[in-house]
Amino acid sequence: MGRPVRFGLDVNAQRARMVETPGLDLELAFYASEFTTDAITFSIWEAEKAIGRFAYAPGPHRTQVDRFHAEKLADRSSFTRFRILDARGSWQGRQLG
Repeated sequence: MGRPVRFGLDVNAQRARMVETPGLDLELAFYASEFTTDAITFSIWEAEKAIGRFAYAPGPHRTQVDRFHAEKLADRSSFTRFRILDARGSWQGRQLG
């Protein structure tokens, strides 16, 4: 369980760091178990450039992605991006749209 536990802890550390990231509107994670070993993260950004700066520029996230691949911290992964066309209502107290 060493790899998945380390990966889950790294996900949580990354989420704590990203809260103040410019351009981030919302971030959250869903866990398959109480052990935080199988996280699905989700974030909404104000613009594609903002996510690009966070995800690919040198810094803590880029370092974690490189480490993830080098140390094979998970047996499966999916990095998916999509564009929101319309949003209405609120989520966790934040107005959308």
